[in-house]
Amino acid sequence: MAATATEMTANPVPASRNSEPTSSPAALAGWRRILRHRRRPLLRALLLALIVAIAIGVFQLKQHRDNSRDAALSASAVQVATQVVTHLTSVTSKTMTADMNRLLGETTGAFQDQFTQQEKLYSKLLNDSQVSSTGTVVQAGVEGIQLGKATVLVAAVAEVKNNAVPDGQHRVYRMRVSLKRDGDRWLVSNMELVP
Repeated sequence: MAATATEMTANPVPASRNSEPTSSPAALAGWRRILRHRRRPLLRALLLALIVAIAIGVFQLKQHRDNSRDAALSASAVQVATQVVTHLTSVTSKTMTADMNRLLGETTGAFQDQFTQQEKLYSKLLNDSQVSSTGTVVQAGVEGIQLGKATVLVAAVAEVKNNAVPDGQHRVYRMRVSLKRDGDRWLVSNMELVP
């Protein structure tokens, strides 16, 4: 039995497989050193990713604002061109003075000067022929827009009546309207018929 007791003490009870190994101070120090050396590149990579994400966000925000501003400028240029063409094709001999004043307020430069110089002749022509014209813009769109200038293409139809054609005559107009920015609004600087 003595031999059996010796054998028993020589072979200790095997450790349970579920028990966790104990960490030595040297092993913990090694892990800390590894984490410390890997943490710096990881932090640099995270910082770089954050900077790139912020730069992309700022770029996209600026692009969105620019696109919104351009769309608003285009829409307002189309609106003004449409309005001026409607006013130009909707005149009567009875409201000639008011129509001309309205057009002068919507124009600028040489185009406005043409209206001013020809106002009396235009008024006499409308009165003598008893002209009445009702115009409608059918379609309009921006041909080009750049810093402070825009070009809008406008298609309009008008029903024109006068002494020679009392029942009216249908007319179609296609116009290229040039606009200039004046403060916070567009003014028409030129208008030409296009084929």
